[in-house]
Amino acid sequence: MGAASGRPWSDGWVGDTHPVAPRARWLVSVALPIEASSPAEAVREFWAYVDSLGPDELPAFVSPAADELAMRAFVMDREAALDPEDD
Repeated sequence: MGAASGRPWSDGWVGDTHPVAPRARWLVSVALPIEASSPAEAVREFWAYVDSLGPDELPAFVSPAADELAMRAFVMDREAALDPEDD
């Protein structure tokens, strides 16, 4: 596997021997309450739900890796207010 076929990571391509300027690390998550009879069913339901909504509707939660309390919600590339009182 050559450097060009590596996987992207915040410090450059995995396996790349060329130094890359450091970039910020972010935690990105999607958390959904799923009712299911087993963990495997919950995972299947999670991915089906994520797939049905897509990035235009599903919020992702983002925070700097070192400051999880600074978490903000984004839908696609726009910050989203998820507080019902903001509507």
